[in-house]
Amino acid sequence: MVAQRRLPTTLRTRLRHLEQKWPDPGCLGCRDRRGRIAFALVRALADGSVVPVAGYPEPCERCGQVPERIIREIEPYGAPGRRTGSVT
Repeated sequence: MVAQRRLPTTLRTRLRHLEQKWPDPGCLGCRDRRGRIAFALVRALADGSVVPVAGYPEPCERCGQVPERIIREIEPYGAPGRRTGSVT
């Protein structure tokens, strides 16, 4: 069996192959925020809905999404200033 010689790969060709394999980074405005975690304090209302109190990250200016993973600490209805420590 005769071994075939491989031609040397140019840098441009190698870079093109790597770019095709790399996943899409998504929005360029918020890609550095993706994968981060944000802690937010929310207050539970009597009707069961929640209202953000503090710590909510701003949405991206380009795409309008919040890329961080949000962990909410829920403050129960009727107990201002008292935190339960529950995480959702």
